[in-house]
Amino acid sequence: MPSGIVSEVAALEKVFPLPMVPDYVRGIINRYSIPYALVDLCLFLLGNAPNEQEGSKDIRQSTALSGKIIVFKQEIDKLAILIDDVTDIADIPSDKLIEIEMGGSGFDSSARSSFEWKGDSVFCLETGDLISRIKQDFEKHEFKKQNIEEQDTEKQDFEEQNIEKQNFEKQEFEKQGIEEQDIENQDVEKQDIVNQDLKNQDIEEQGFEEQDIEKQDFEKQDFEEQGFVKQDIEEQNIEKQNFERQDIEKRILKKRILKNRVLRKRILRNRILKKRIQRNKILRRKVLRNRVLK
Repeated sequence: MPSGIVSEVAALEKVFPLPMVPDYVRGIINRYSIPYALVDLCLFLLGNAPNEQEGSKDIRQSTALSGKIIVFKQEIDKLAILIDDVTDIADIPSDKLIEIEMGGSGFDSSARSSFEWKGDSVFCLETGDLISRIKQDFEKHEFKKQNIEEQDTEKQDFEEQNIEKQNFEKQEFEKQGIEEQDIENQDVEKQDIVNQDLKNQDIEEQGFEEQDIEKQDFEKQDFEEQGFVKQDIEEQNIEKQNFERQDIEKRILKKRILKNRVLRKRILRNRILKKRIQRNKILRRKVLRNRVLK
């Protein structure tokens, strides 16, 4: 890579991811308050990442960012390339460059020459071709975005038109339904008026019948009340008689209880007297015996 287009080689710091960009664009880095797009050469040239074969879904999320960056000068473009490391910096004369057939190096047209360095072959990247390819790829990506956005807008417009048609059809259908409902409501109102007239006539007839029935019920109630009054008087008389009988029975019971108490007291007194008499007899006998003995 020619050193004249390189602004600096620095350690990789914080990378700010970008949405809706190719996979090889890892994001944006900040160099002296100037944004640079960070391009991963491994993804751009070979089309895969070191961790892609391990079953990762998102290449940009699966591959850990580490290493160093080569920042191009602003006159070239605001680009930075992600590399593993810088082993050495040297000036290579043009006569020591060996041309490579197109596609022979595995990097397509980006590597057109190589040179020998410490016993190894080192490929030279054509930065102009590399930057132009990146720009073309960005333009294609932007064109695809625009096409997708246009398709989305067309879909949205088509869906909105369909929604408007459906809403218009619904409104017309609702209008027709409302008109039919109004006609039906008018018919129903007419029928309701006729039915109300018939009901009023029936109510008047029922009112006369109810008045007759009320009169008959009133007479029955008067008759029944008179009968209930008589029954109440008879029941009251029976209750009085029962109460008087209960009083008499209670008095009789009280008298019997008093008599029984008096009899019990007499019996107890008689028993006590008998015991006293027996005791006196025993004492008299003892006294007589004592006298005789003396």
